[in-house]
Amino acid sequence: MVLINGVKNDKAITDLKTEVCKAIPAAQRPSIAGCSGVTGDPDIPPDTTVKGDNVQVQVYYSPFSNRAIDFLKLNAEGNDKGIYDLLVNNLETGEALYGVEVDLIPWGSAERTRDTTGAQVFDYACAENDVDCKATRLHACIARNHVTNYVNHHEFRIAICTVGKSDWKQNPLTNVIACSNANPDIIDDGVTFVLCANIRELSDPYLNQVIAATDTLHPVFDYSEYLL
Repeated sequence: MVLINGVKNDKAITDLKTEVCKAIPAAQRPSIAGCSGVTGDPDIPPDTTVKGDNVQVQVYYSPFSNRAIDFLKLNAEGNDKGIYDLLVNNLETGEALYGVEVDLIPWGSAERTRDTTGAQVFDYACAENDVDCKATRLHACIARNHVTNYVNHHEFRIAICTVGKSDWKQNPLTNVIACSNANPDIIDDGVTFVLCANIRELSDPYLNQVIAATDTLHPVFDYSEYLL
């Protein structure tokens, strides 16, 4: 499921760029790469144009889901249906050029159960044969750390890179460091992401955050039907 400024947007699953551009006030679009030729207003309701500084995109998904992989790959560099060119950072100033924030929420239809010891310890079972929830943990570690759009854009590009590798479903941690190095606006955070995904004490809190974020969809949406 993709929400733009809090509104479910099915068209964004196959053409995220157009839907994000339509959420930007028309007068501002000519100055934004990729949005200058986009006309029209958000479809339904008409008042979802961004009111603050950012267009807010929320993506609820399972990292091994084929639909989610296709969606993320749609946003790789060179695809005119994605928002890669809206996630540009200025390396000299340490600022993002455009006010677009993508909140990846990698939980989907995974489940959490309380550990049989009765302590405040949980067991996690992730969907699509994500053994030990490695892929879900990785994307949660990547996505939950941003405090600025600059960092957010960097993290989204790393997530796109990881799912684009041919061995993503077999070895989800293999290419993280290479993907980080390919996006050098933040140096050497690939090692941090791998450690986070491998150590439960580090990644469990992030899993709990994405669970809580997914649960906020109910009862507004029957999210079981719409999650990517």
